[in-house]
Amino acid sequence: MGFAGLFEYACGCFLIREMCWLSSIDETYKLVATVAIIVGGIWGVSTWYHQERLRRVKENPGFECQMEISQSALSDGDILLAIDVITMNTGVLPLWPATEDASISVKAIDLPTSQRFIEEEADSKPDAVFFPAAGRGKMRLEPSTRTVFSAFFKAKPNQLYSVQFDLPANDTGQGWHWKKRRVVYVSDKSAKAEST
Repeated sequence: MGFAGLFEYACGCFLIREMCWLSSIDETYKLVATVAIIVGGIWGVSTWYHQERLRRVKENPGFECQMEISQSALSDGDILLAIDVITMNTGVLPLWPATEDASISVKAIDLPTSQRFIEEEADSKPDAVFFPAAGRGKMRLEPSTRTVFSAFFKAKPNQLYSVQFDLPANDTGQGWHWKKRRVVYVSDKSAKAEST
């Protein structure tokens, strides 16, 4: 093997090594690009999911409403109903309902003489409507805070009453309109037992 053959052999080996090195760089680049695309896709999906969850939380505020009613006998034989509506903002953002227009209404319901569903006349007006937050101005319901709306009603014994709490949306029309309703039977016996 002469000098020319040795030179040709060395050039061939160099070119083979160079091609191997270039192909390994190309494969590494392809692998890194594939991993980057996969990681970018996972990050994009997780970001979209997080934004959707935040949007749902903002659009669907958390709001809980409980109604507690206690009865106490009065000296004239009537029954005093103490109505407490306890609201709680369980969401992450403040709520701005029209608290000054919040109302507690009480309406007597005729008891049926037989066993059947109790029907309430749709057009009948309540016996009393009370606005517990009138004159306080607009109130902001902060997250994780409780707000209590209270009212007192002088009821007749042995009568069924429908008690409804109504908290409308604000003047801008944004927000929700919340309602809570309970039916309570006013009994002179239970009132005497509770008042002792």
